[in-house]
Amino acid sequence: MAQNDTTARMVEEATASGERNKALIPSLRNWCQHLRLADCSGGLVAQIAQLPTEVELSCSHAPHTVRSTNLERSARAFILDCCVGCPSHQELFPKNFGRTVLAQQARDQQQQRQEGQQQTARQQELQAEINALLAQEQSQADTKTLSILHLVQELGTGPRDATAATVREAAGLSPQFFSPAALNYLSLFLEDPAGATLLDALRRAVVGGQALPVFARQQVLRILQQGPHLDAAASVLNVALAPAELPAYAADFSTLLSRLAYGQRAGRGEAAPGYPHVLELVQRLARADPGAAQRLLAAQVKLPSQPDRLRVQALLLELLAVAPTLVLPLTELVVQSLDFVEDGYGDSADQATLRTLAACYRQAPDPTLAAIQRVRPTLSEAGQVALLGFSGRALAEEELLLPAHATLLAGQLVSDLAKAALAVPLQQALVKAIDRAAHRAPAHFAPHFEALLGLLIAASDQYHAFKQHQAALQPATPPLLLTSVAGNLLASNPLAGLPVLQIEQLRLRRQRHLRETEHIVRQVLRADTTTLHLTVLQVLRGLASETQGFTKSRLLGLLRDALPDPVRTAAVVPAIYTYLFETADTTGNLRREAVRYVEYLLTEQPACVTTTLLEAVKTLLNDPEAAIRGQAIRAYGTLPENFAEEVAPADLPGLVTALTDPRKVLHQAAVAVLPGLLPYLTGAQRLAGLVAMQALEKAYYETQELEYGKELVTAILTLTRDTRELYLRLVPYYFTKYGTCGEEYLEQEFVRRLTHLLPAYPELRGYWLAQALRYLERTPPEYASFGDLRTELLEQLHQLPYTELLSQLALLTSFVRTQLEAGSYTDAFTVYAVLGAQGLHAELYDLTQHFARTVPATKSIEYATRTNQAFAQFSCLEHLVATAQLDATRLASL
Repeated sequence: MAQNDTTARMVEEATASGERNKALIPSLRNWCQHLRLADCSGGLVAQIAQLPTEVELSCSHAPHTVRSTNLERSARAFILDCCVGCPSHQELFPKNFGRTVLAQQARDQQQQRQEGQQQTARQQELQAEINALLAQEQSQADTKTLSILHLVQELGTGPRDATAATVREAAGLSPQFFSPAALNYLSLFLEDPAGATLLDALRRAVVGGQALPVFARQQVLRILQQGPHLDAAASVLNVALAPAELPAYAADFSTLLSRLAYGQRAGRGEAAPGYPHVLELVQRLARADPGAAQRLLAAQVKLPSQPDRLRVQALLLELLAVAPTLVLPLTELVVQSLDFVEDGYGDSADQATLRTLAACYRQAPDPTLAAIQRVRPTLSEAGQVALLGFSGRALAEEELLLPAHATLLAGQLVSDLAKAALAVPLQQALVKAIDRAAHRAPAHFAPHFEALLGLLIAASDQYHAFKQHQAALQPATPPLLLTSVAGNLLASNPLAGLPVLQIEQLRLRRQRHLRETEHIVRQVLRADTTTLHLTVLQVLRGLASETQGFTKSRLLGLLRDALPDPVRTAAVVPAIYTYLFETADTTGNLRREAVRYVEYLLTEQPACVTTTLLEAVKTLLNDPEAAIRGQAIRAYGTLPENFAEEVAPADLPGLVTALTDPRKVLHQAAVAVLPGLLPYLTGAQRLAGLVAMQALEKAYYETQELEYGKELVTAILTLTRDTRELYLRLVPYYFTKYGTCGEEYLEQEFVRRLTHLLPAYPELRGYWLAQALRYLERTPPEYASFGDLRTELLEQLHQLPYTELLSQLALLTSFVRTQLEAGSYTDAFTVYAVLGAQGLHAELYDLTQHFARTVPATKSIEYATRTNQAFAQFSCLEHLVATAQLDATRLASL
């Protein structure tokens, strides 16, 4: 919702800007015949509304062009920069935008001159007053007054920093000698960089008993309107204005508050005070006129722009630290400000507002929470989404939240989630807030566990119903054979007529909601050590397996993932045994999940496994439902880990036979467990299993299911690993098969696996070398990096023994010639170094001659340079080999 509001506002602003540009263009064209306007608009608004949303101004006589979405502003700048005084200017019509710009510039300059003249006249007037005083005063006391006047006069004659510091020090030591003329004169320089020092001098003089002259007061108020040093100006007003005078200056104080520059601190939530004297001024106003102070602050809180909100929230945070009674009455307004639209750039004003609410809560928990509850229903969806940040943070930060409010806030969030529509921004924000809070402080949601469990059950039932509707759209029988009953069912299907992509998007949305709700419930359940799991068991018994078997299976899986200790798990075991043979669920989801739970217990919670469960697993190996049998096979395969004595020879023939079953759920389960049961298999069983797996691998390879074929190869090699001769025959067969399958990642993986086999099976070195060189030929050297396969292969090349090099010499030299012709000198140098390290100098000489013959008679400079570099490396290698100085370090540096 917030995103839609922001988009609509941006479109509206772009349209309005385009209309202003369009209205200005005729008047701008009349300015000069040389002026060129080019429409550079792009985007949705420009295409639909046909408006000039971006315009470029240029002129053959101008030094630059200007392009902007704000044509009035850019044209004004272009005319003032490029057209004033241009000798080529030729006006087309007197009524034009250029004359308006020049007239406005003349008025601005006249105003500046008048202001300057007034400032000069006032300075001269004050100077004359000082001169008159200097001529009249003669006494000792008057001499000190005159010395202050002389000192103040120096502010107008040179650098002011040192003089201002001296004036401030004098005001602190002898404020009684600062005459009205002196105070008025120094107030002329309050906007200078030294103005903060002079403002402090004024404050000290007033504290010392001097009255602030009218002119000096006006100059201080001028600082509030447009000058710097806001806090210093507020410090002067704090001592100069009597309490009864403060309400009369409410408008000036409003301007002061609107100009506070907190910078980025407001967005980051930094708490260091920046305007202590401004805060004091607001507090004095509140003591003098509470209503005026409240109106002043309320007007600031109601400002909707993001910069204003950041500034105001920073101000309120500072006020809360020193005067909370001024801010707490504004809590409702602060909450309502969450309805203001964020612009999406910079620091978040919503986050700054939430920090203010948190600070109000610390000061007055009950009133703040009551105000939030009152205002929350009146906010828009975007505002409620923003407000969720407070509830989520309060529940997650235990030092922030009062225990009495935990149940209230948690219950409110759960209740809102139950009422929120699926996938809307409010629902997504609720899930995020609850999930984060449940992760950090799950105990807050324990009183609402049944409500959360109800949400989970509803989400599961809805997802299962949706899946049934989706499946009904794809009937197993041909369309021409559909009966009238099937037609009626299809007509009543809420998904009928929807596009396939939209149906899948709806399914994913419901699936995500189900998983998110499960995650929330799991976090609460995992943190509880007493009774919540019993609540789940009770709910499980109350659900009908005939209609809610899918939901019961999800709850059973939830218990499996959320009960890590044997004590709570033991209470679930009787229910698991019951569900292992629950036939009322026609979908089989519940029974499959129960078998998965048993598999989990066998590996992770063996202390909870009973003899009854073990016998049940063996019984299920002969279950008529294939999916249950497959899951039981997987559970049985975990027995050697903790229950090796339960592996019975009578059970193994059925596992081997499952390999020949055409159903994937059975033969894939058998493939997964038989390698782990290898010590219990007879020779005949191993042979039968090997033959069946080879047949499966062939079938999967032919259907291009290579990923599972890789798993079958692993299982086959595991079965034959203790038969070395057979193993060494199978490795080249399967590794060649998958090393040339056309899938790059699989080819690379099998070459790597082959490389890792070399230490245990050195007989494979010859076969490995052919595969490794083939891989090196296919991959450019630029692909090499630390720890990658290329590096591993090159390292293995250096470890080839002398006899192996001699037997594979033809293969190596052929590889070098191929790489030289391809320009892959890095690989050629590597093999060159390997041969040289073993003293095969004759072969090195032949390769060098071959390289020389490949150099063409005429060659480019680039080729000559590259060739010379190659010869230099060859020469260096030859020298190192001849002097027996070649080692890994030197080789790496070449």
